[in-house]
Amino acid sequence: MSDTQSGKGDCYICGYPLDPLTSICPNCNYSQTPNPAAQGSRSGAVTQPEMAPDDSPPNSAAANLRKTLRKDLDARMSDAKANLKSKLKKK
Repeated sequence: MSDTQSGKGDCYICGYPLDPLTSICPNCNYSQTPNPAAQGSRSGAVTQPEMAPDDSPPNSAAANLRKTLRKDLDARMSDAKANLKSKLKKK
């Protein structure tokens, strides 16, 4: 609501006069609250779009890169562990 006084306010978009406790404009369905979870479950309310699932095939370049990076990381970790064990045995 554009007016800071309690009890008065108009829609930000269309200027429709709103009741004090109305968070969604009945004229244009625009939410007056910054948090979409605060809108409640009113019918006709604009909902947030859902995230699309990852449609990349398992043989994609990104999957190959992840596999290569994981293999390199595992090799470095095993080398570091072996190095640490050899240092501990020397002492």
